Amino acid sequence: MNTEEINNKGAKKPFSGIAKAFMVIGIVGAVLLIESLLFPPLRSERAESRKIKCNINLKHIGIAIHTYSQDNKGQYPDKNGAEGLEMLRAGGYLENPKMYTCPSSTTVPAKEGEKLTEANVDYVYIGGYSDSESVSANTAIAYDKPANHHKYGNILFAFGDVQGYAGANWMNYDKK
Repeated sequence: MNTEEINNKGAKKPFSGIAKAFMVIGIVGAVLLIESLLFPPLRSERAESRKIKCNINLKHIGIAIHTYSQDNKGQYPDKNGAEGLEMLRAGGYLENPKMYTCPSSTTVPAKEGEKLTEANVDYVYIGGYSDSESVSANTAIAYDKPANHHKYGNILFAFGDVQGYAGANWMNYDKK
């Protein structure tokens, strides 16, 4: 691109520094405008994708709990929190440590074969239930730690259903 223009006497003169500065500012402004229009939807889609992956993790935990109960006379792991989830991992029901962390969090999962602790899991497990008790479809047995998502959380119910709830009080669920 030629950075010179012809003045009205036919002589060439270079673009002034101010004109170049305005051109650069215009280009940068256009790029920022395009970025502001395109990237928020992409961020939103990524957040939704992580919520879905989190939901799937809880479904896998639910399957592991029910498989555990079939092998243990209908008893769910009797410990709460990470200790109950560790019973699933150590027992071979769900060994992948990444399944115990939410994709939306910054929690570093346990290494293969490493014990699950509150520091390396993102779900809260409520232990002590059994198939023989009167657990209902509305009984929550595991859920997201509140820090996993902003005003949102997934809840695993006793019959294996996982539902996501939005709002600051998502833990006060009303299963639909």
